[in-house]
Amino acid sequence: MHSYDPLRHTWKYDIGGCAWQNTELVPNKWLWYSFLRTGEPQLFYMAEAMTRHTSETDLYHLGQYQGLGSRHNVLHYGCGCKEARIGMATLHRFYYYMTADERIGEIMDEVKDADFSTVTLDPMRAYFPKDEHATHARSGPDWSAFCANWLVQWERHESEHYLHKIKTGIESLKQSPHRLLDGPTFGYDPETGKLSYMGHENYDYHLMICMGGTQVWTELADLLEDETWREMLAELGEFYNLPPAEKSKRTKEAFVGKRWDIPMLSTLIMAYAAEYYRDDALGKQSWDYLLTITNHWQLSQLQPQQVERLYYPYPVSEVQGLSTNTASQWSLNVIMCKAYIGHLL
Repeated sequence: MHSYDPLRHTWKYDIGGCAWQNTELVPNKWLWYSFLRTGEPQLFYMAEAMTRHTSETDLYHLGQYQGLGSRHNVLHYGCGCKEARIGMATLHRFYYYMTADERIGEIMDEVKDADFSTVTLDPMRAYFPKDEHATHARSGPDWSAFCANWLVQWERHESEHYLHKIKTGIESLKQSPHRLLDGPTFGYDPETGKLSYMGHENYDYHLMICMGGTQVWTELADLLEDETWREMLAELGEFYNLPPAEKSKRTKEAFVGKRWDIPMLSTLIMAYAAEYYRDDALGKQSWDYLLTITNHWQLSQLQPQQVERLYYPYPVSEVQGLSTNTASQWSLNVIMCKAYIGHLL
């Protein structure tokens, strides 16, 4: 489930937008990396069940929404947020490569052209009017989810077509005035794979990095051996938590520091930048956001508390301030930061 209700001492299973986690903030990746690190059977069975559910039930398998998933409403398919990142293939490939499960293989192939479904249902339709672009896509989590789907097509089927679409999007971002810092919303043409610059600070930047995009991008950096792409990722990680005045100075007053939120979610891309630039101070700042600073989206208090029997009909042990969003991202970022900047811990 998604969020806990400290007043009723139960999960918000009946409150739209707070009910079911589905793949919001990629809990699948957290669970699979946790299993791969530990080999714990219980983690495998949990991750397997999550994979079965999110690949089948949270995803549209045919029709005009094929390849898009449905977010965390009370009822499946009830949420108006239907996006490619909810069913992206890299969420499920852990299970596929460990078991060769044919159904999961089929589902990963189903989503390869999810970017075309956004023409029918523009992910940014509530924020940007219909214009000269076929549709719109945020660099993350929309285009990054497309890349996740295409990456699987490339690695499983050696598809040059989908590799070309990945490279086309990267080249589009290279041509933007501030590269990956721009947007995050772009015009998008699924026929060509091109992203069209529409300005900067035009939507929330934290969504670029918390829905699995960072993991896809850093993996592509290794696979493509594109030094400019590596530099762009490092630039984003170093830039994300700069003070607004410094953001403005670096961009000749183009940026004002708007919509750069939630430092904890940026810790992996910061860690990537710290390794790239060999900047220990930046790496230590990343660990601070995870382990020391406790004012927003951190796991600061994990001691379970017993609910008084007066308030609930049977014994309840709870951690009131914890959400699955936070648990997923904090845990995943810790795992991956250990890989990049573990020597600074």
